[in-house]
Amino acid sequence: MDELIKLMGEIISGNSRIKQRLSDIKKIERLAKRHAELISDVEHAEKEEILQTARALHLAIKKLTADFKEDVNIQGLLSGELQDKSLKMRMIPLSMIFDAFRMALRDFSTSSGKKVDFIIQGGETELDKKIIEKIGDSLVHLIRNCVDHGIEMPQDRINVGKPPVGKVVLSAGYEGGNVVIELSDDGAGIPVKKLKEKALKKKISDEISIAAMSDADIINMIFMPGFSSSDIITDVSGRGVGMDVVRKNIIEDLKGSIRITTKEGEGTGFYIRLPLTMAIIHVLFVRVSDTTFAVPAHFISEIVRVPEDKLIQIMDKKALRLREQIVPILSLKDILKLPQPTPPVSDNNLLILIGALGNEKIGMMIDELLSEEDVVIKSLPALMKNIQAVSGVVISGKNELFNVLHIPKIIETAKESTARINIQPENTEESEKQIRILIADDSATTREIEKSILESYGYWVDIAADGMEGLEMAKSFNYDLVITDAEMPRLDGFSLIQQLRNEQGYAHTPIILVTSLDKEEDKKRGIAAGANAYIVKGTFDQSALMDSVQDLVG
Repeated sequence: MDELIKLMGEIISGNSRIKQRLSDIKKIERLAKRHAELISDVEHAEKEEILQTARALHLAIKKLTADFKEDVNIQGLLSGELQDKSLKMRMIPLSMIFDAFRMALRDFSTSSGKKVDFIIQGGETELDKKIIEKIGDSLVHLIRNCVDHGIEMPQDRINVGKPPVGKVVLSAGYEGGNVVIELSDDGAGIPVKKLKEKALKKKISDEISIAAMSDADIINMIFMPGFSSSDIITDVSGRGVGMDVVRKNIIEDLKGSIRITTKEGEGTGFYIRLPLTMAIIHVLFVRVSDTTFAVPAHFISEIVRVPEDKLIQIMDKKALRLREQIVPILSLKDILKLPQPTPPVSDNNLLILIGALGNEKIGMMIDELLSEEDVVIKSLPALMKNIQAVSGVVISGKNELFNVLHIPKIIETAKESTARINIQPENTEESEKQIRILIADDSATTREIEKSILESYGYWVDIAADGMEGLEMAKSFNYDLVITDAEMPRLDGFSLIQQLRNEQGYAHTPIILVTSLDKEEDKKRGIAAGANAYIVKGTFDQSALMDSVQDLVG
């Protein structure tokens, strides 16, 4: 079966070369036609005979082009059918490994003295056997971590109002031509504060850098080699060995992505996104600075073309209002450190790939979108393994080699380049005077952009992922200003404002609504709920936010 899949991949590659031959024949056809036109203007004794020969040549090539085009179409249909049937032969349900995890979890829970209910959903979801074979060990490691780090001891759960039996849920499903595997628990969550302390203790980072990092960046530290949040080392975990291997396995080996969501006291979720197969990948061919690259299509949520003046300036970076989100925009040329194109691009319209990795979105400017194709990705040779922005190469119909961009790594690099500068007061007296602001928004990109703007002006900012988390944070600390979205899970912005107004410390605290709702009745509803200012995301820019903040708190 592996040999069949390999053969199928080579046939698909061969089909690309046939398409290139068709393009070459079309060029010859145009030359023959032009030749016939030129001869018709030549005065020569044998002009008529030469002209007839040239016309006959043109007609023969034209017929050959039509016949070859039909052959290419038939070949494409047959190759596509062979591809589908070959890949289906190697697709197996995830239940083949999911069911085996029950015994592993039972052993983990027994050895740790914890009680755990294991729920499996979507086991019928099919995935390439090669991927299933490689993802198994990573999932076992994550399940072990859920039991050891996440689920509390029965008495500890009872003490905090939870049932004594913990819950671990493993589910799978299809999403946009990919398979998404979710593993979650209802345990204690990942302690962000403890991770910061560990990072300082191990000298992984300094206090200023850690203070400038978002909670998501802090949580992603668990993927660093040798890093662990456990206080003790056991035979199950605590050695800091494994999560870095999990990340490498999913992102580098399987060309997928992994994202973590967590909330202290409520649990942790791991979201793994994988391609359906490793044999054939659908890619977009793009041109950046006179260089052609292949981009795996499953990492691109959409492609937009916008005038340059539609971009908004956020600090020293550019961003795009994309429906209800504000997406940071960077030049792929700058990320890859490529030279300026020659000649320079003069079109005022920008072509932007919207790269998606979990709930993170980054816009990447390119010069040109060339084509899209199903290709076989070849691994990099050993001496090129350390090129992080490239995950492999593809061979074109002209036998040219094109680099396949490693989009998860590029998005990570882009996030680092847009990292905010956290302005901290130099002494305690200034710290006590610093204005504290709470941002509640379910869009990670929006709240990080707002936080970056406010911190650059010297404000101290905390963020909440939804209205309920924002309410809990507001009850534990009296903020000088609250900025909230309107549409959020668990508790929307209007309800958040109303509940805050009922709290003794927030009766007169300034509150700003920043939302995509732009109807007049929505604005009236926001003001009626108790908002002091209403900013529509469709017209959002740095000055609009800062004018409102400075008017309300100085």
